[in-house]
Amino acid sequence: RVLVEAGADCACVSTSDKLTPLHFACDSGALEVVEYLWGKLTGELPKSASASTPLHKAALKGHISIVKFLLQHCPGGVDNITSSGVTALHQAAQGGHADVCSLLLDKGADPLKANVVLQTPLHKASFEGHEAVVNLLLDRGSSAAVLDHEGLTPLHHAAAGGRHAVVDRLCQDPLLDVTQESKDGEDAAILASKNGFKELASKLTRHGYIKMCRDNLRGQMLKRCVIREAFDAPVATSRLDGAGSPSSAPL
Repeated sequence: RVLVEAGADCACVSTSDKLTPLHFACDSGALEVVEYLWGKLTGELPKSASASTPLHKAALKGHISIVKFLLQHCPGGVDNITSSGVTALHQAAQGGHADVCSLLLDKGADPLKANVVLQTPLHKASFEGHEAVVNLLLDRGSSAAVLDHEGLTPLHHAAAGGRHAVVDRLCQDPLLDVTQESKDGEDAAILASKNGFKELASKLTRHGYIKMCRDNLRGQMLKRCVIREAFDAPVATSRLDGAGSPSSAPL
């Protein structure tokens, strides 16, 4: 307050990354400072050189009171993206802040919005091993089957980080193919093994084997149903010939 009253510019930016005082206040969790600075601004979320807003800063650090304040005064900024396509939900998911993620989703954040490398918030939470966030995102419309630019699912990311609990949760998604290979031809089990998580790799291999058995069983059952239907279906034994009279020849 003293600095502002002495003539300091509330909208000034740092030289390199163009961060405003509001960015720094949101990053540090100083709600009183945020409220004061907001009253001096124009009512829009300022953007840094990378198009990051104060909401991104608060979401990453899990400052839910500041996130609430910013969304109350600027609800249209909930899905603002940085130059790399990152939303506040990406940041909150990466930081493991389930309460902030829930608030952002309630305010209209898109759980399937991808950044420039096609990673969704679920990819971020899965790699970091944030089980509560993963559960929340899956319950609120995220998909474990979404591929990023390298052909990696959230399961690949969780496996690469050795996240056992997250792997177990993701494998419950019926749309997920546990044996999905990346563009490099690697499935989640291979990534886990390469990074030294042998037990997790074995678990994923078992998941893949079970899926293969189930798929084969479904295929066999479907084949039997088709064959049975072909042989058991009633066969029409009459038709109209060219003259319009019934014929005994089977169709």
